[in-house]
Amino acid sequence: MDGATSSADRSTRINVVVRLTLLRQIPASERSVLGAGLAVALLPIALYTFASAASQISMVVAGYALGTIPFLWVCLFWRDLGDERSTLIRVLVTALICRLGLLYIPPILSEDLWRYIWDGMHIWSGLSPYTVPPNAPSEDIFSSLHQLSDVRAQIGHSEISTIYPPTAQLSFAIATSLGPSVLGMRLLMISADLVTIGALWTWATSIGRPPQVAALYAFAPIAMMESSVGAHIDSVGVAALTLGAALYVRRRTLGSALAVVWAIGVKIVPVFILLHWFRNRWRLALFTFGLASSSALLFFSLYPAGSDGVATYAHRWRANDGIFSLVYSIFEWLWPNHGTQIEVGPFVESVIRLVVGGEVTPGFVWPDELAFGAAKVCAGIIFVVSLLFALVRARTVEGFWLWVMGTLLLISPVVHPWYLLWVLPSAALILSRERGGWGWVFVLWSQLVWLAYLPRQAYVVSGVWSEPTWARWLQYLPVFILICVLCVKHLVADSGGREETGPEEELDVSMTPEDG
Repeated sequence: MDGATSSADRSTRINVVVRLTLLRQIPASERSVLGAGLAVALLPIALYTFASAASQISMVVAGYALGTIPFLWVCLFWRDLGDERSTLIRVLVTALICRLGLLYIPPILSEDLWRYIWDGMHIWSGLSPYTVPPNAPSEDIFSSLHQLSDVRAQIGHSEISTIYPPTAQLSFAIATSLGPSVLGMRLLMISADLVTIGALWTWATSIGRPPQVAALYAFAPIAMMESSVGAHIDSVGVAALTLGAALYVRRRTLGSALAVVWAIGVKIVPVFILLHWFRNRWRLALFTFGLASSSALLFFSLYPAGSDGVATYAHRWRANDGIFSLVYSIFEWLWPNHGTQIEVGPFVESVIRLVVGGEVTPGFVWPDELAFGAAKVCAGIIFVVSLLFALVRARTVEGFWLWVMGTLLLISPVVHPWYLLWVLPSAALILSRERGGWGWVFVLWSQLVWLAYLPRQAYVVSGVWSEPTWARWLQYLPVFILICVLCVKHLVADSGGREETGPEEELDVSMTPEDG
């Protein structure tokens, strides 16, 4: 017996020595970056652990904010990581540990998770989640049959039917394949993040960039928190889009098409990347568009779509907007609300109804409707001009996507924090260049977007979302200043005859355009 115990002790000591030896083989600079990544996750976990029940959300948001401090170390020293496959494995393992640790925090930053579970169970039951909102009396039987009463009670805006497209619904179905599971949904988002990290590493390698730039996504507070705690489906869409882009530059036609189809089915907006593909590989772009369209038609034939959820979101939703808020305030000043409608004529009235909805009064609209509609029209014009500019100037997938999606986020009336996940991989690739200032714009923004959660604690208690004006300025002003600095720098470089490229002008050395 003593011999067996002694043997076990020796085995334990050998294992410890092996682990310590392997750890010593990792360069100190690399260990510091991985350690900083771990600190990003540990801060919100620690603050949540010692928070009172009444302040848990505020403490998690504070941890989200403090996580930007160790992430700054990652931003400064990510190049100290190696570019070997063993480094990728260490980054993935560390990123996984961080995200699994964050599962300790309940999903208290958003109610979206509960909608996902509700929709996923509808898909498995052969019912369309689009036609009836969760709070409809006709859903009582469904809720009781599948033991979803607790899930149903926590769905945000349960008076509105779902807005999520086909492959988002299929993702929800995958996560609920064993039943309505919060853990299953969160693990799906974590798995998607790991795919993004690996795909970004591959993408960077394929175009001659340092692949360790993937650490900027792996250890970004926004990526960790919005996948593990927020559990947002955007993590799946970003993974599919990043994988599709990585396969595209490696000329893996079928794989890139399937991945981008999945991304389009999660959030629709990746369809714009096909316009860039069309310029270089038009057959692939047409094939991908046809595949996305046919799969959507098939899905909606099985699960008929409704329009009230999408219409409500598209017409009147506003949240954490930046440039759109400034434009809207100008029109609001031009047409103050005096309690009477404004006569605008039938054409203008029809345009306003198209973009903001509301009750139809032929030829008349309310001042706030006119201001909101005019701001939306201006935002649409800015986006179209930006899209055309990117189509002419952008030479790389990452440059095109950062320009187009970045513009859309800057002018959108709705900018939830997790939306910035969509530009983070491209921003990382752009800033990996010697002059990658445009990538830093969105990395900076992603480190300030936690400010959008400040009203969350009070909202849970009162049901009223009241965002302090100073928080909006603190989030957007540094971003706008950096954009202005880069624009001036670009103009000065042009006037001086020096080469200073933005994301839209990068030369894509990884591929050449195809004829026809």
